[in-house]
Amino acid sequence: EFLPEAFHGRLQQVFSVKVPANAAAKIERSETFLLAGITPCNVQFRHNTLDIHCFKGELTKEVVDLNRVECSPVSRVRRGNGNLYAILDRSEGLLARRVYIPEDN
Repeated sequence: EFLPEAFHGRLQQVFSVKVPANAAAKIERSETFLLAGITPCNVQFRHNTLDIHCFKGELTKEVVDLNRVECSPVSRVRRGNGNLYAILDRSEGLLARRVYIPEDN
């Protein structure tokens, strides 16, 4: 079973790829796919209760299905003196949390 999970990164490119019909490859009709080139953040740790992600740098660029990408306004705040940043997600999505409410309330 798959569960929703947030990944953070930088959207670099959007690609449109047209795959033509091909009987030998068992592709009955042409289809266009939209893909996104993203550079994921190198997340160092997550605060599970507050859903805060801290990252240090970026990872290798990936190409993913554009339907799986949700662009939302985010900010970053430096933690301490180093190169570690906390991501502040201001989206309205399923995984966005703006207020911490303890479970016993």
